Order: sequence, then structure tokens, then C-alpha cells
Amino acid sequence: MHEVQDSAMVEDNVAEPELKYKSKGEVAKGGFLGAFIGLAVIVHGVSGSAVAIIFRMYEKLLYAIGNIFKKFKKCARLMLFD
Repeated sequence: MHEVQDSAMVEDNVAEPELKYKSKGEVAKGGFLGAFIGLAVIVHGVSGSAVAIIFRMYEKLLYAIGNIFKKFKKCARLMLFD
């Protein structure tokens, strides 16, 4: 028989995306892409989420927003410098 898992238990088993930068080049790239996503929001008809998906940043941003209170330091660093 299948057991029903607690929703908190399921959340803990989700793989955490890599939130740390490996080099200064990645920091610069993250800053550039973050600015580009911000500009995309301003342009009429362009979705910032679509741009984040194209640049493969959407998963990291969703993780950071969803876990801002649990892992504040990591998530805030990603959102401020990315």
C-alpha cells in the first residue's frame, strides 16, 4: 500500500540548486543576466520569467524566493547579486 507523506517531508527531499558562484566570471554573468531580466520586465510584451527560463535562472530564482526565510543568507545573496 502507498503511504501518504507529509508535505514538509516532501519539501525536504527536493534537490537544492547550486546557489554559490564558482568564480568572479559567474558573478559578473549573474549580474548581467539579472539586469537583462529587469530590462525585459520593462519592455511591453516580454516576460521576465520567460527570459529567466531562457537563461536557465528560473529554478534558482524560484528556490531563492521560496526559501528566503529558511535559508536567508544564501537566498538573499543570490537575489541581491544575481
